[in-house]
This record gives sequence, structure tokens and C-alpha cells, in this order.
Amino acid sequence: MPSKGLTIQLISISPGVYEVTGDLTFNTVSQLQTLPEQVSSSATTPKIMLDKVQHIDSAGLALLIDWGRQSMQYHSITFCQPNKQLLRLVDLYNLESVLSFDHSI
Repeated sequence: MPSKGLTIQLISISPGVYEVTGDLTFNTVSQLQTLPEQVSSSATTPKIMLDKVQHIDSAGLALLIDWGRQSMQYHSITFCQPNKQLLRLVDLYNLESVLSFDHSI
């Protein structure tokens, strides 16, 4: 159970576009462990905006990779606008081929 004040949310901001807000850390990832039905049932390739993620650690990185894996049975997910901390983690763990980002949005 997350501590008070430690929350992460996945919010629909337009059809097929979702925004992750809050800290994506060991203390919060259990709140979104399973890819939400709204994302997996999207008619188009869903976009997950990450620019509102304030802090991310290796558990948050693992969650994003797992979401990508979960979505493979439907369609791929496009992760957009990663923060510098997330990009550093992807580089540190050499995961560029596993987790890619759309920087153009």
C-alpha cells in the first residue's frame, strides 16, 4: 500500500492519449501494475505522455517496459515526452532497443 501522498495517475486527456502524473517509483508502481483496460482496448495505438512524471526510478522503468509487453497482444504503445531522468535510466541500463520514445509530440 503506498504511503499517503504518494500517488501516480493515468489520465485520459483525449481519445487514445493518456498522461501519467506523479512519481513513478517503487512506492507507487503497484497502483498501475496492470495496463489499464482503457489503454489496452484503445482503437488506435495509444500515446502515453510522460512529461508530468516528477520522479522515476528503476521500478518505474520496469513498469513502462511491462506495459509495453502487456500491450503487444493488442498493439504497441507510444511513449512520449520522457523526462531527462527517464532517458538517463534507459541509457544506463542500455534499454534503447526495448523502450523507445516519440520526442516530436
